[in-house]
Amino acid sequence: MTGALFDQGTVSLRAWATGLTADIQNITSNAVGFLQELAIAIIVICIVIILYIAMQKRIAKSADVKKSLDNNIVAQNSGSFSNEWAQIRLRLDSSREADWKLAIIEADSFIDDALGKSGFSGANFGDRLMNISPGSLISLDGLWWAHKVRNRIAHEQDYFLRYTEARQAMGYFEQVLKELKLI
Repeated sequence: MTGALFDQGTVSLRAWATGLTADIQNITSNAVGFLQELAIAIIVICIVIILYIAMQKRIAKSADVKKSLDNNIVAQNSGSFSNEWAQIRLRLDSSREADWKLAIIEADSFIDDALGKSGFSGANFGDRLMNISPGSLISLDGLWWAHKVRNRIAHEQDYFLRYTEARQAMGYFEQVLKELKLI
């Protein structure tokens, strides 16, 4: 009789051990799945933080460039910039298309010099415009438009410049100068 009880205890012990092993495997697989999901969530959070920091650095850099512009250019050239700009602007009072074209070309060069002295990087005007982040210069789109007019004047011999187009381009150039507090 004792042998029969012992046999039943062994069977129950084996069943219990098998169930325990299955439970441990189930708990382990659930823990691994949870840890994988947690790791993915942490990685995503880290990426978001890195992108946020990079954007903040970019914003700070554009603010520093603008401060540099305000401090250096305005202090050095406040009177000379206004006088030179007034001379360029007088060409629009002419009734001759050649004078309007010359005004656009001179204004483009004037703005290019101002941007270069202000710390905007680039080998030429087009490079400087491409390097300006959109948020750092509100009038950037207008400046691009005016620069394209200048390029058409310089590269297309038969380009006819309408007076309204010349005034609009000069207006965009002037907006940039005002935004940069040069006039």
